[in-house]
Amino acid sequence: MVSAFVSLFVNQEAAGDLYQGLSLSPLYDFSRGHYSAAVLLIIALLVLKAYLFYLAIKALTGISLDKPFSLNVADLISRISYVSLGTGVLAMLADAYSGWLAKGGVAFQYNWGSPEFLFMGGLIFIIALIFKRGVEIQAENELTI
Repeated sequence: MVSAFVSLFVNQEAAGDLYQGLSLSPLYDFSRGHYSAAVLLIIALLVLKAYLFYLAIKALTGISLDKPFSLNVADLISRISYVSLGTGVLAMLADAYSGWLAKGGVAFQYNWGSPEFLFMGGLIFIIALIFKRGVEIQAENELTI
């Protein structure tokens, strides 16, 4: 974010080395608006990835070995699946946007990761359904004893 800010307001040469060697200087030379949109998409995806890891850590710390299926953990896992699916959709849109820019003559190499997030979201959604069913079975067992 700092590099993007510097490239927009201080020195445009910072667009040559933004994040892990990513060079968006041809895009900056083409259009400052498209450059800003691409940088915002990258930042949004990175923020969503960090939020996914935060939710994962929160879910893992909430699991107890005595009662592994709790409603709180099931809700966190559901939220992880929804955020992952949303991240995948955003990454698909960003991939389409960069493809559209490539047709316009401005190409840059960035792995948006849309298939991975969509697959992960679907898989975690199934795990969330299993956890919700586990919560129901655990509640039934507590009532019968």
